[in-house]
Amino acid sequence: MFGKKAPLFITSILITLLTSLWLTSCQESPSTEQIPEIDNSAPAEVEPQADEPAETAVPPTLPPPPTLAISPTPTLSPTPFVIQNPSLPCGQALPLVLPDKVTNYDWELPPISKELVPENALPAIEYLYANPNDVSVVVFQVDYEGIGYYHNADAPMPLASVNKIVHLVAWAQGVEAGEFDPNTIVSRDELNRWYLRGSDLGAHRDALEEFEGRDLTQDDVAWMMIRHSSNAAADYFHDLLGQERVERTAAELGFTNHTAPCTWMGKFLTVSTLSNPEIQQLAEDPAAYGAMISDRQDRFLQDPVFRQMGEASWRRGAQPSFSKEAEFTEIFDTKGSALDYSLLMAKLIQDEVGTPATSRLIRSHLEWPIVEFPSNQTRYNTVGYKNGTLPGVLTTLYYAEPYWSDRPIVVALFYRNLPQNTYRRWRREFPHDALAHWLMTNPRGIHIMHVLRDAAEN
Repeated sequence: MFGKKAPLFITSILITLLTSLWLTSCQESPSTEQIPEIDNSAPAEVEPQADEPAETAVPPTLPPPPTLAISPTPTLSPTPFVIQNPSLPCGQALPLVLPDKVTNYDWELPPISKELVPENALPAIEYLYANPNDVSVVVFQVDYEGIGYYHNADAPMPLASVNKIVHLVAWAQGVEAGEFDPNTIVSRDELNRWYLRGSDLGAHRDALEEFEGRDLTQDDVAWMMIRHSSNAAADYFHDLLGQERVERTAAELGFTNHTAPCTWMGKFLTVSTLSNPEIQQLAEDPAAYGAMISDRQDRFLQDPVFRQMGEASWRRGAQPSFSKEAEFTEIFDTKGSALDYSLLMAKLIQDEVGTPATSRLIRSHLEWPIVEFPSNQTRYNTVGYKNGTLPGVLTTLYYAEPYWSDRPIVVALFYRNLPQNTYRRWRREFPHDALAHWLMTNPRGIHIMHVLRDAAEN
């Protein structure tokens, strides 16, 4: 299938990877960036490294694009390793990539009075008007959707960890059907099989520490997936549910413009072994990408040599650069629309996802901010939340019952293509989160957003 150049290609890939891993193992590791203690924040899915020049040239031993062949099954072991019971490729019922949606906006940044909008939320609003195609905003009160504020509401946007809600819904539906028991014991060894050390800013480690000294249950793992945003927990559920079921759940929820959720492990192992030109070429062959994700995941779980090399590629100082991860995220991260996810949150706050018992099980994990942060208890009767963080991408999703309103309010803010400095600053200061809270607590928030847009269009 790869033609006469396949042996040369595979051999060169092997040599390149082995040499790269040997060199990076000798480098000094930089200190790990710390996440501040902030209300409603969660660790990022992956620690971005200092930016490096993008790879612009294909190694001379390989034919240049577009004829470059990318093997979905790299030979990293001294002898071929046969995968037992291979997983289904990612992308069974949903697409893996979607064309971007671009709108021509003739906007100017409107004058924004600090008396109307809090200063800590201003950067999030200013970025909206400076980069309108890179932001999706949905905010409405339940039963008053027609007078909500919508911007790029149905555009497919990178979701980061927001898409873990799909796994939570699918598992909760299985619990209601009697397929799963939340009290089922999950061994730490089983859960840790899905842990790619160095790829999640210690989220999985922090999650395990919360339950130190006692057995883990499936319900605990669901909490780890949502509260701590543990990728290992999400991949555990992905395997438990199966690729087809995860994708079917997204479809049955009525999501449009949604791509197939794939395992975090598979995605991270893929980006760490591809050059920038290969990432661009792989975008033209989504089926190969889907197969590559599943193959790398299976090899990490079954082949000790591949696992060792995969872990080495995520050691400090060896991770992909910010620019490479941002490019990969923009192309391949699971995408969905702010409108779809906000409508799902509206159904959840009304206990309308499945049976009321199913909705309440889902909500018991999303509503951790009302329990952990007393400041939220002064503003809301309840609040549910999931965020997402990947290089260049910050997503925030809320439902809430603010004290000022007799109807729930839903907010979805999806940002992408954030420059590295902006992304790092926002992870410390959370202006997008400040904007979400202002919209939920200010009775005039939606109206002010409309006024600002009208001013920008004039």
